[in-house]
Amino acid sequence: IPRLYRRAGMKPRVLLIDLHELPKPRETLDEVRFELPAERVLVITALGSLTAEEVKALGFTVIERPVTIGVIVAAIGAMLSRTPPEHSPHASTGR
Repeated sequence: IPRLYRRAGMKPRVLLIDLHELPKPRETLDEVRFELPAERVLVITALGSLTAEEVKALGFTVIERPVTIGVIVAAIGAMLSRTPPEHSPHASTGR
């Protein structure tokens, strides 16, 4: 995760990780778990990478390939509806 997103108020509400050609998928997912709750991460599996069962065991939401963009968008939309936005310390208070 880029350093920018590690600061308070800058973390994404939802993170999409595609395992296709990701060099170190297990290390990436382990790192992400320290930055975001697993229920805010959607992982798309890839042939030759971690299995859906392995990813689910880590607590992440999983979509297996083959998959359409529409299915991914629907899953992200559902996750966003359950995830309140973080309040940025730099946001205007409207006063």
